[in-house]
Amino acid sequence: MKSQNLFLAFAIIILYSTTAVLAQEQTGVCDAEGIKTDYENLTANYKATNIDALNSALASAKKVKEICKASTDELLKPQLNFVDRQIVALQGKILQLQFNAAASAAMKSKDYAASYTLAKEILTNDARFKNNVDLKIYAARAAYAASSKANGTDPVLLDAIKMMGEAIAQIEGGAKSTDWGLYDLVYKVTTGDSRDNALAGLHFTIGELKFEKTGEKAEAVKYFVKATTFPGADKDFIVRGYFNIGTYYGEFFKKNFDEANAKYKANGEKDTDETILLYGTAKAYADRAMDAYGRALQVLGTDDKDAAASLESTIANFYKFRFDGKTEGQKEYVATLLANPMPDPSSEIVPVKEETPAAPAPTVPPAPIKPAN
Repeated sequence: MKSQNLFLAFAIIILYSTTAVLAQEQTGVCDAEGIKTDYENLTANYKATNIDALNSALASAKKVKEICKASTDELLKPQLNFVDRQIVALQGKILQLQFNAAASAAMKSKDYAASYTLAKEILTNDARFKNNVDLKIYAARAAYAASSKANGTDPVLLDAIKMMGEAIAQIEGGAKSTDWGLYDLVYKVTTGDSRDNALAGLHFTIGELKFEKTGEKAEAVKYFVKATTFPGADKDFIVRGYFNIGTYYGEFFKKNFDEANAKYKANGEKDTDETILLYGTAKAYADRAMDAYGRALQVLGTDDKDAAASLESTIANFYKFRFDGKTEGQKEYVATLLANPMPDPSSEIVPVKEETPAAPAPTVPPAPIKPAN
């Protein structure tokens, strides 16, 4: 009797297992009954506003799609079309919520790596946002922030340059905005013109990255020059644009000065045609540096007294070298430079010619204090 009870129990287990398997297989059938549970979960949650409910709806939608991937049932076609649409919509909605959460967190932490990645994913995969200039600006600036310590070959840094260029093209092509960005990465200003500020900021930042990171200094200067042409922008971008142009010319000044000085000393402190040319070229670069630094000082005014004093001192040193130790007439000379359009950085440098070559100045003008960000 005991063995019969064991046999009966074993038979019941087999019967139960077979019934469970058949029930599971039934849920995989592409008909109204087979997709009922998942379809009802989708319709109940696809309008939810929290990620967990949306993820549940998306999982159900994907399950229905997989079960019915080969379906030709015309009666189910409306439901399956709805499922297809909601998979796309839900993926986009979930991504947006994830981005919003990451961007909100970044406002406090200042760690923009996650929000940059999500913003880029939305721009790439969601056609509705492909040309959204605010999201493009946010993604570009988040990439810039996320790559602040990277070198010039870092893909995120290069992405920042690329997306900033794309944002400029969108703005110049007529894109409209109120904030010109999202969350804390916006160019909106309370005084001035926010569109100008966006264009100045984007041009300046591309220039900064090319100048300091990728080593494309000649290309960078073009962006600095452009950044100074938007009168409605925050003057910080304009001042720093002029400042960096002056720094660019200062580097060439120093290169020619050092080479001239070395050759002058090597020749027994006597000039040659080569040293005369090098000194003349250094003086031409001194003129351009004074022009750029003078414009920076003109826009800066008294907002940053330390930077203003440093700029004045640097201009004075360049002037002293340019005119062989003279100090009188500096303000008038710089005013004359500023009265004319700023020289095109790509234009030819014409060495200053002198009838009597002068001995080199004892020191190279020191670099001025960079205006505060």
